[in-house]
Amino acid sequence: SSVRIESFCTIDQSVLLPVVTVGARARLKRVVIERGCQIPEDLVVGEDAALDAARFERTEQGVCLINREMVARLTS
Repeated sequence: SSVRIESFCTIDQSVLLPVVTVGARARLKRVVIERGCQIPEDLVVGEDAALDAARFERTEQGVCLINREMVARLTS
């Protein structure tokens, strides 16, 4: 509910909690996104395990948890 997905996004095997906005052209695979997150345009998650682990919490099974603080670090 209250999830907005902008144009040209790809979202696969993911859970987006309420009040999430996904920016244009984002590619998200195997993510769980916390309530209230605003995912930046062109963000790619789920294609490079090492990069994902450096930016987000990543399980051994390859699922990434994304919260507001992690997104804020990306844009600063």
